[in-house]
Amino acid sequence: MRIARFLLAALAVVSLAGPLAAQTSLSPDRVYEQAMTHWRAASWYSHLHDPNITAIEIDTLRSRWQAVADLPANERPSLYQNDPQWPQTATEVSKLIETASETADDGDTQAADAALSGIGDALAAARRRAGTTGFSDAVRRYQAAVDHLSGLVTFAEQRQGAGFDDARRVEVEQTTAACAAAAAALKGAIPQPWAGDDKLKALIQQNLDSIQALQKGLAQHVSGLAIAAAINVVRSNYYLLFLNYG
Repeated sequence: MRIARFLLAALAVVSLAGPLAAQTSLSPDRVYEQAMTHWRAASWYSHLHDPNITAIEIDTLRSRWQAVADLPANERPSLYQNDPQWPQTATEVSKLIETASETADDGDTQAADAALSGIGDALAAARRRAGTTGFSDAVRRYQAAVDHLSGLVTFAEQRQGAGFDDARRVEVEQTTAACAAAAAALKGAIPQPWAGDDKLKALIQQNLDSIQALQKGLAQHVSGLAIAAAINVVRSNYYLLFLNYG
């Protein structure tokens, strides 16, 4: 049953690219987004430590990315038009995909996760060289804040009786404020093609709502265990956003 649920989820992710694949001619941006759909899915299942579904998504990512790499020199995804190293970036991503595939096949989801994260890093560096920013950059800033927050108070430690003193509470409050700012900035970073996407707007609001719930708990001085649980909700909502649009 567990594998069946994952397969259904994987099919749901793959279906995101379905309408694109049905078209006879795709713009460079749409070709790129097809690949990114499967990069996000592979990253998600690698995070869940499921090497089987991770490998399936990486296999599809490989073919989708090859379509990006095969674009004519004068037809690049718009975010990378001015990157002087784009051909090298495309090759680097292809190599990272192969590394992710090999490690996923070996059941090493940690190494696969690192390779997949490297793809995000390589593309972010390419956007910086091109002098552009995309929605992914706003998501990466939000991820950094959520990652910091997640390391401050863990559910497992709190269940074992770890302390949650005033100094740590202040640190969590400050980091939660940073999460709130990064999540709010997502609205202004929505690209024009997604301007009317109600699902995206709802996911952003869902993230903001979970952060506000955490802030409320902090203001009410609830227990460290309750704070850890609220942080888990924030992180789960971040992953939903990343899976669909990151």
